[in-house]
Amino acid sequence: MLAELDYIRWAFERYGLVRLDLASSGVPHAPAELLGPVGVDDLSAPRAFADAIAERYGFRSDEVVPALGTSQALWLACAALLEPGDDVLVETPTYEALWRVPEGMGARVRSFARTAADGWAVDVSELRARLTERTRLVLVTSPHNPSGVPIDFAALEEMAKACADVGAALLVDEVYADFLPGERRSARHAGANVIAVSSLTKRWGLGWARAGWIAASPGVIERAWIAMRHATGHG
Repeated sequence: MLAELDYIRWAFERYGLVRLDLASSGVPHAPAELLGPVGVDDLSAPRAFADAIAERYGFRSDEVVPALGTSQALWLACAALLEPGDDVLVETPTYEALWRVPEGMGARVRSFARTAADGWAVDVSELRARLTERTRLVLVTSPHNPSGVPIDFAALEEMAKACADVGAALLVDEVYADFLPGERRSARHAGANVIAVSSLTKRWGLGWARAGWIAASPGVIERAWIAMRHATGHG
């Protein structure tokens, strides 16, 4: 698991409290015409974005880390949770990154099927049978990529419970969920061990912004911030 970057953490804690800042890149206190629609020029931007996402989807503000799209959110979750040799269960068929990212981190990836014959639903009994004490993470998409079929919220709760029974987390990629009609609850609300990743790139068409997030328990979020600092320093 990634170690904390002590210097970066130290610098963040003191940002804005010193007269001469030699730690940051860019122009301090940039004029408004350089900021465009963002309107901020300091470390408040990621926190403001996280707070807005938390308010929209009913998360606590300390349950969200901004990310560079769902792709980085997936990487942050895996970096926060996985060690080489950990077991991971991934639905199949699925979006390739869901198994490539944990595989690249040294996890042992196994799969469970979602089939057309079953309406692309998750067979919770099959999932439970494949879980072991070594399983660290289960990854699914909802709506399913590629079929587009969402996982029923009650089924998500069952899946979360099955994962919790062996000490595993359940990660749900819900980047297409805002296309679903009517009111919906984020998968994050299905259990304390559920991690939701998403972004504004699909439903809202803001691919250029790379505006994504990971929503999880505070413990996972703390490690995700560490992973973020390793990857980009500052989002």
